[in-house]
Amino acid sequence: MCLSSVYEVRDGMEKLLCEYTTAVSLDGSVVTFTDIMGEEIVITGVLKSIDLVRNIIMIEVLQEDIADAV
Repeated sequence: MCLSSVYEVRDGMEKLLCEYTTAVSLDGSVVTFTDIMGEEIVITGVLKSIDLVRNIIMIEVLQEDIADAV
């Protein structure tokens, strides 16, 4: 099983948003990440890149007002 880590890219810096990501869904600018335990992290952002070899997903966060859900 290949799980990915999701990072926020802001001002040239990377910040870990979600580890052990099993699913990513997009609905316009709303991005939902689900980790191996089923916890969902919902943010408003733009998908920047996905590296399937390194299992890294990069996202530019547009808004930080959407709370984490279980």
